[in-house]
Amino acid sequence: MNNLDSNMNDQQIRNWIKEAGPENLSNDFHLKVLSRIENAHSFQYKPVISPLGLKLIASLIVFLVLMTILFIPNDNSSSTLWNQIPDFGSSFTIKSIPHISLPKIHLGPIFSTSIFSFTLLFLTWILYQSKRFKLG
Repeated sequence: MNNLDSNMNDQQIRNWIKEAGPENLSNDFHLKVLSRIENAHSFQYKPVISPLGLKLIASLIVFLVLMTILFIPNDNSSSTLWNQIPDFGSSFTIKSIPHISLPKIHLGPIFSTSIFSFTLLFLTWILYQSKRFKLG
C-alpha cells in the first residue's frame, strides 16, 4: 500500500511540473549572473614566502656555499682554505701569500649533472620571481 501511495505521489508531482512548465528567464539573466560573480569577494593569492624571505634564503645558500669552499680541505693532506689565509697579527707587513687553491670535490657524473640542472632551474625560478615581484 505504501508503494502504491508513493507511485501516486510521484505521478502527481510529475503532472504538476508538466503543468507549470519551465520558467521563462529574462533576456538579461546571464548578465545578472555574471555581474554577481564579478562583484563577489575575490580571493587574492599571496606567496607563501615573502620577497624578504626569498632574499634571506638566497643569502643563506650563498653563505653556506662560501663556508663550504673555505672549510673543505683541498686534498687529504692539505689544510683548509681558511688556514691558508696568512695571519697578519700585530704587524702590518704582508707575509708571503701562499698558493690558494679551491677544494676539489669528486662527485659522480649523475650527481654533478643533477646539481647543475637544479642550479639552472633555481636561477631561472629566481629570475622569474624577481620579474614577478619586481625585486631588482
